[in-house]
Amino acid sequence: MEVISKEGRGRDTLDNREKYERSDVREYWLVDPERRELNVFRRKGWRFAEERLSRGRVESVILPGFWLEVEWLWRRRPPRTERTVPRSSKG
Repeated sequence: MEVISKEGRGRDTLDNREKYERSDVREYWLVDPERRELNVFRRKGWRFAEERLSRGRVESVILPGFWLEVEWLWRRRPPRTERTVPRSSKG
C-alpha cells in the first residue's frame, strides 16, 4: 500500500505502475488522499487492472483475510486492529 504524495503524483501513479508491471508484483493499493480514493491494482496477464474505490470493502487477493473499509482511510481514528487482521489459528 502506498500513498500518493502531492509532490510525486506522476511518479507515484505512472512510474511506479510501469515499474511494478515489469516486475512480478501481483497486487498493490494506492491511496489518493486528494481525491479520497483507493486505487487497487491487480495483475491480469502482463498488465494491471485498476479499480477505483471511494467507499466499500476491499479484500486483498495476496494476503488472505486482510481487508478494509475504504472509508476508514479518512477517519481521524483508525479502527481497532482486531477488526481487520485475522487471528492466527496456530496461536
